Amino acid sequence: MTLESININETLENAKHYLKEEPGLSPVFVASMEFILLVVKLLVDRLVHNSKNSSKALSSDPHREKRAYRHGGFPV
Repeated sequence: MTLESININETLENAKHYLKEEPGLSPVFVASMEFILLVVKLLVDRLVHNSKNSSKALSSDPHREKRAYRHGGFPV
């Protein structure tokens, strides 16, 4: 996924790679960074989902584009 010209997936994979390759990091630090990278991935995935590309119903999506309708159900 790309967000403002940044390839998020590639950046996260690079961070994971550098984290594994860096010698001398404490196991607690590595685990903490892996957790943070996971949270970032989950948040980015949620950012790109909306009712058009997920299983969430359109009527329950708070971010959907709402249209105004005239009497009789015709768009304004």
